[in-house]
Formats: sequence, C-alpha cells, structure tokens
Amino acid sequence: MSPRTLRLLEFDKIQRLLAAQAGSPLGQERALALHPQRDLERIRLWQQETTEARRLLEAYGSIPLEGLHD
Repeated sequence: MSPRTLRLLEFDKIQRLLAAQAGSPLGQERALALHPQRDLERIRLWQQETTEARRLLEAYGSIPLEGLHD
C-alpha cells in the first residue's frame, strides 16, 4: 500500500489508538509497527484466531493479564 493511501486512510491514527490499548511497552511497539497485510492466507488465519479469541472471551470473560512483563 502506498504511503499516500496510508495517509488518506489515517492508518497512523489507527496504530496510535491500538497502541493506547496495549498493556505493555512491547505491545505498544508492536502496535505501532503494524502495517496492512496483503497475504490472503495470513489474513484468514488472523481472522480465525480473532474469532476464536472472541468466543473464549464471551464464554469465560476477560483474561487476567496483571503482572505480565515483556
């Protein structure tokens, strides 16, 4: 994706919003390093993982992450 397209989509704002939700400095770094994915198989895998994680959260509630370190 071209830099112009990323600017028009305000992708940097999305990265910053995601980084603000991260629970650790490493998570913030990883959020800020994300870029649009073009590999369709990887996208499908990530969507499947996200769906599975959401189902687990709905079934069991939030995951206790307090005390985790990078």
